[in-house]
Amino acid sequence: GRLWVASWRTYPKWEPLKEMGDTISILPDENRDGVADKSIIFAKVHNPTGFTFWNGGVIVASAPDLIFLKDTDGDDKADVRIRIMHGIDSADTHHAANNLTFGPDGNIYYQRGVFHVSNVETPWKGPQQHGNSAMYRFNPRTHEYAFHANNSPNPHGISFNHWGYHFATDGTGGRAYQVRPDGKGGFKMQTLLNKTVRPVCSSGILSSDHFPERNNGNFLICNSIGFLGLKQYTLATDDAGNVKGTQIEDLLISKKDRNFRPTDFEIGDDGALYVADWQNVIIGHMQHNVRDPNRNKTHGRIYRVTAKGRPLMKHVKVVGQPIPVLLDLLKHNTYNIRLRARFELSSRETDAVITATKDWLKKNKDPNAQLEGLWVHQQHNVVNGELLKSLLNSKERDARIAAKTVEQFWQKRL
Repeated sequence: GRLWVASWRTYPKWEPLKEMGDTISILPDENRDGVADKSIIFAKVHNPTGFTFWNGGVIVASAPDLIFLKDTDGDDKADVRIRIMHGIDSADTHHAANNLTFGPDGNIYYQRGVFHVSNVETPWKGPQQHGNSAMYRFNPRTHEYAFHANNSPNPHGISFNHWGYHFATDGTGGRAYQVRPDGKGGFKMQTLLNKTVRPVCSSGILSSDHFPERNNGNFLICNSIGFLGLKQYTLATDDAGNVKGTQIEDLLISKKDRNFRPTDFEIGDDGALYVADWQNVIIGHMQHNVRDPNRNKTHGRIYRVTAKGRPLMKHVKVVGQPIPVLLDLLKHNTYNIRLRARFELSSRETDAVITATKDWLKKNKDPNAQLEGLWVHQQHNVVNGELLKSLLNSKERDARIAAKTVEQFWQKRL
């Protein structure tokens, strides 16, 4: 439940002979007063353009690599460092592999922009060369890697909701999409909403028991030029699973600080909204010299947004919990708690997880719980045709639609 941060002091490129101060850091708030107690450097990582948790550790995009970092002795310092993939282009760090997101299917998703070439070979396939800007997926359990869908020209922003609906944004154009199976074995970007701002640094779903119902499940966009803040959209789904966003009031806006550059947000353990502020005068990478002294290399900010008069969420213990407890957490209202349970389940032995999941599914017949059980099977690379078939025929529309993604992944193995 602690806040982790990628700190990129050398942006946009490291200058030779100067200190390389880029880090992945932990900002704990043990007394839960909304202010970080200290800053702990977990690891020094050059150009950390994105990271996500997995298997008791952290996977970081540091072009040209994906690196797995893990602390095995409990001192909050990474003592394991493994390069798990190589071939991410670093020609333009501004648009390198970004926004690593652990999907409910067990894949890690990232996007990267133009002026890059992806050239990755795996034990399963390769080499795979792709020149257009796009979204990719990488399965850290099997090392399967694939182009996922086109998104151009400089995409940033990947998210999922608790039904597994998949969303993405394009940074430069500001367009937002729903990512769906195309019926031909691939995936496509389908328009989610009418664009109003650009450029979009990040996007995602607000899911928190602390926030009012009016905000829960809404789609948020972080914008850093012109409009400086977070746009907010309600989402409506039709019977075919098409999602459409409708803009409502802004969730956060800077009216006086013209250097407020919201680049990402997360829901904390307390249910509050945490927003990363790049806080830079110069945000262009082509219009200005990469070594322009006006570039801010000394500080960024993190803001904490709470709903006035509403209680914060209580701490939920996840790490070290028994598998049945972790499975119950997959039913939590807040997506962040479900995600933390998935991270923990990713580090457990597959046989034990699948056995416990099958027992759990016998007692939890709710379609959303059944779907979570399907995702667990997919995350651990175990096919369960009977469970998939039942969800494809579920009375719950959202469960049926989500199950079609798993059906596509399992197509050759069913």
